[in-house]
Amino acid sequence: MKCLTIATFKFNINGHSLGHVVPSRGLRQGDPLSPYLFLLYSEGLSSILKHSELAEDAFGLKIARTVPKISHLLFANDIILFCWSHIQACNAIKEALTQYQKISGQ
Repeated sequence: MKCLTIATFKFNINGHSLGHVVPSRGLRQGDPLSPYLFLLYSEGLSSILKHSELAEDAFGLKIARTVPKISHLLFANDIILFCWSHIQACNAIKEALTQYQKISGQ
């Protein structure tokens, strides 16, 4: 968090400098640290989903007998999740996303 809270902001309203804001969460647009943190968080989410895939039989799909399961695909800031359409799979995905949310704060 130290990397994120180094910057401070003041507002200039009608020529007067007002307020003093120290960011407490998130990155500024264009921050050079942003792509690296995004990759780090994506790896964390991917790891949680892989762990859920191993624990739950309903999560992840095989497109052929001899290939590994596909549980998710990540591209840029999008994610596609693959599962069977029943309550066990939905609960497994919900648990994985809840765990990710608790860990990452997103």
